[in-house]
Amino acid sequence: MLKPLDLEETKRLKEAVLADPNNYQSITENTKLSVCVTNVDGEVVHVNENYTKYSGYNRDNILGQHFTILVPEDQQEKLEELHDRFFERQFQMLRFWQTKHIKGHQVNIQADAQLIKLADGSPHKVMFIQPEEE
Repeated sequence: MLKPLDLEETKRLKEAVLADPNNYQSITENTKLSVCVTNVDGEVVHVNENYTKYSGYNRDNILGQHFTILVPEDQQEKLEELHDRFFERQFQMLRFWQTKHIKGHQVNIQADAQLIKLADGSPHKVMFIQPEEE
C-alpha cells in the first residue's frame, strides 16, 4: 500500500537543504522519508538509510552509479530525459513512479524533488521518496 508523501516533512526538508545545501547529507538522514541525491550527470551521490532499506541496495553498490540502475528498464530513457529537464527548469511536480528493488521487483513510490547548489556551484537533485509498504 502506498501512503501519501508527507508534504509537511517534504517542506521542512526542502527548507533545510536550501538553507544549508552543503549539509544535505546529515539533514536527509534525519527523516522518515527515503532520500536519493543525484548530480547533473545522473550519478547517485547520496542515499539515506531509509532508501537502502526500501530498495535493498547498500551505499557501496549504489553510490557513483547512474540513477537509471534504480528504475525499470522500460522507464529508463523517459526518466533520464525528465532528470535532465529538471536541471533545465529547476522544477519537478510531485509524481508517482516505479523503482526497481535490488532483487528485481518493482516498487511504487511517490516522490518530490528540490534543486540545491553546493558551495562549488554544482547543482544536485534531492529526491524525497515515500515507497509503498510491503
